[in-house]
Amino acid sequence: MASIELHNRRLAMAISRVACSRLARTAVFCSVTCSTLSRVSTISSDRWRACCASLRFASNNSRCFCSSKRSAAMRARLSLASSSSMLMVDTDSGSIAWSMTDLGKGKLKARAESLPRARGCAKMAPHAKEAPMRKVLAFLIFVLGFNGLAAAQEVIPERRAILWRNTDFFGSDIQTILDTSLGACENACLADSSCRAYTFNSNKNACFLKNGVGEKSEFAGAFSAEVIATDPAALRNAPARARELEFLTPGDFNAALAQARALPHDFVVGGWDLDNLRAAVSSSEKAANILAAMRFAGGAVVLTDAAQDWSEFARLSLALASQTPDRGEQRDYRAQGISAAINAYLRSARAPQRASILMLLGYGLEDAGRGRDALRVMRLASDLSPREDIVERLDGLIGKYGFRVTDHRVDADSATPRICAAFSEPLVAAGVDYAPYVQTFSSQLAVEASGRELCLTGVEHGQRYRVTLRAGLPAESGEKLIRPVTLDVYVRDRSPQVWFPGRAYVLPRLGDVNLPLVGVNAAEVDLTLYRMSDRNLVEAFRQRYLSNPMSPWEVDDLADTLAVEVWRGTGELKSELNREVTTLLPMEEAVRGQAPGIYMLQASLPGLDPWDNPPASQWFVISDIGLATMLGADGLHVFARSLASAEPLAGLEVQLISRANAVLATVTTDDGGHAQVPAGLTAGQGSAAPALVVVRNDVDDMAFLSLTEPAFDLSDRGVEGRPVAPPIDLFATTDRGAYRAGEVIHATVLARNNTVDALTGLPITAVLYRPDGVEYSRHLSQGAAAGGHVFDMPLGANVPRGTWRLELFSDPDAPALTSLTLLVEDFLPERIDFDLALPEGPISLSDTPDLRIDARYLFGAPGADLPIEGDVVLRPARTIDALPGYRFGRYDVRPDPAYGALPYDERTDARGQAVLPVVFPEFDAPGMPVEARITVRVSEGSGRPVE
Repeated sequence: MASIELHNRRLAMAISRVACSRLARTAVFCSVTCSTLSRVSTISSDRWRACCASLRFASNNSRCFCSSKRSAAMRARLSLASSSSMLMVDTDSGSIAWSMTDLGKGKLKARAESLPRARGCAKMAPHAKEAPMRKVLAFLIFVLGFNGLAAAQEVIPERRAILWRNTDFFGSDIQTILDTSLGACENACLADSSCRAYTFNSNKNACFLKNGVGEKSEFAGAFSAEVIATDPAALRNAPARARELEFLTPGDFNAALAQARALPHDFVVGGWDLDNLRAAVSSSEKAANILAAMRFAGGAVVLTDAAQDWSEFARLSLALASQTPDRGEQRDYRAQGISAAINAYLRSARAPQRASILMLLGYGLEDAGRGRDALRVMRLASDLSPREDIVERLDGLIGKYGFRVTDHRVDADSATPRICAAFSEPLVAAGVDYAPYVQTFSSQLAVEASGRELCLTGVEHGQRYRVTLRAGLPAESGEKLIRPVTLDVYVRDRSPQVWFPGRAYVLPRLGDVNLPLVGVNAAEVDLTLYRMSDRNLVEAFRQRYLSNPMSPWEVDDLADTLAVEVWRGTGELKSELNREVTTLLPMEEAVRGQAPGIYMLQASLPGLDPWDNPPASQWFVISDIGLATMLGADGLHVFARSLASAEPLAGLEVQLISRANAVLATVTTDDGGHAQVPAGLTAGQGSAAPALVVVRNDVDDMAFLSLTEPAFDLSDRGVEGRPVAPPIDLFATTDRGAYRAGEVIHATVLARNNTVDALTGLPITAVLYRPDGVEYSRHLSQGAAAGGHVFDMPLGANVPRGTWRLELFSDPDAPALTSLTLLVEDFLPERIDFDLALPEGPISLSDTPDLRIDARYLFGAPGADLPIEGDVVLRPARTIDALPGYRFGRYDVRPDPAYGALPYDERTDARGQAVLPVVFPEFDAPGMPVEARITVRVSEGSGRPVE
């Protein structure tokens, strides 16, 4: 055990490191590090006087002495005690001393000895014989924030004290320590294995260590303590108990250890009877005086240090925390209860008792906002004793803090809908296949895990699904789903939506003026057309109206400040249920007679709130001018061509507009459709920087191009194309990609030169390699028709299976001209087929029609004794082929499909035939015809089904 006690009076001084090394029998080097109120300085042998007036080593008793003459300014006292060392510092007298023996064995053994108040070096009685110093000893003491190695390894105190107030233990003194404190006195006794008790005279600040409890007598101002060794069984079991609570923080264990050491001073119960204390706990609790009950329980803990008393102290502390209105007191009592529960568990032995203690600890941790730690505590309690109350409590914590499904959603508005389950923790990012943990009625669904979500894709709109997440589904933290979770979800039809596939269009002036609009489950849209002058282009780009989707507020702002509404109308859209359908909206009527400019078309769904369903917007300009610009060191180059004919456009006016909407330059295109703006006019900064190019002709056409948006980058697009053809360019293919052993591989090869002319009279060699890379056969083609070659390469009956390689050469000593791979595998085609027959005419749902099955092998024999299985699906039908143009049923009613199964464990007879009664499931579709889909699966001898 190690402990530090530092009493600050006028100056805080701490000696944080003292090292003495004997380099020879009579020479000693000492260094001292001193910490003062405002600085920390390391003092070597040339500056040691900052801390010590004298520093010497006494070889007769192996002690190092540091004495200070500045005792008037130094009023700090430091005491370190451990099972293996003792250091006493008396700064009031200005002395520090420690003793060392057995240095030759590399060990430090010492015990506390009295330090007289005389000035100068302390005189201490010899303790051990001199030992030769063969090794250098480094003794480190960390004062500020000190825990010490022994403290870090200690779980529960090895010894404890029971204090008596105003009591003196007469006799049995083994050592006297003057001018000290009660804490330092207790530390000195606990550090000395021969000390069994002590008396501290608070009037004289004197400590008397004793080897036993003598006669007790009343003495005002005296504190006496009996030192009791901790139960050896508890000391043996405590490290294992601490490892079981490894999920707690080191601070939790440090707080529990500090509580165990401080409790004897909080509850001075020397002379009390244990039975009376326990009775007082019970009576106080019955009288609803929880505070008094908690204090009596603390006294019982001091007397016994037993797990049951610690547990009672923890229970009452937590109960007091729940009853106290003051938040600060709540935190203090809760922390006290948590530490007491930890102390109780460290001293417990039997599994049921440990489980009950863990219940208390779990309540305290949850109240402290540590739900995950409480869950781990209750899992440990359940492993120790799966009582009903523990299991119920564990289930409740799992529901609140464990790995669980917190929500689910259906992404129905996507073209590929999906069902997603959200978990309380992230899932494993890679390396875990979650498909086995998901149970569905369809094998076509794919499972994808991302972050905290597990999603199923492959579902269809308008269908209902039942998804079960199996127990054991793992999280990234190692937690697992403890019980199955079933989700019944309906994937609704997609919400009506419309959008334009592009952000901007240049429509030709000749021909039809149409804009594409994509719609989903929408038959009609409201259209509004706005026209904006080219003088407002810079502001529109600054507001990002032309580059981003526009909100209803931005559309209103555009109509108020930049653009003019010129047309309103409606548009009819093609529609297929849940399908994205593109419709060309004719705009001839809308733009007829309009002046040149930039147009914005807004499409909105009628009857819907535009703030909840923002309308789609499309910018376009009607022009025959196609623009391209290049900016270089010699200025800005503008190229204009006709979009209809790709011819250069000459005589067009080109204006360079700045960010401040000022005209920087005006130039005209030449016969090649090219115009150049000098470099000086493109070098402006800030508001004078180029922003826009506007091009007009003399009639009624104009176009523009923004210079502030990213330039078109071709570096990410491949420009190399197909490699240049060599002098001999071969194309090879086989008639199949997979072959059985014993079959013939047929390969066709076409030989061309680099101008794609057929190469005739060129011999081609085909080499076939086995999967292990060994050449299997070599074939030479001498003749060719129009540069074509045909190879027939037979395979043996026992060739190895796997991936084979075919290489083609014109010169066998040169590299292959081309190669391809193929498979050699044992695969079998379907060997059976069957026919189905139902009675002619409509069938009522109340009927049980006979389904006739006639199965046969493809080689002619009847499919006898083959297993049969199948299912029945009923769906409503909107139309009937016999009545084209009619639709049945209410438009707003869509009954869910009904599922059933054919009789189980049926087989074909000796003739390969079977008759199965079809029982339809219950299905309610008033006013609608019903379509039945019957799926039958017959399995051949290998177990492979044919459907």
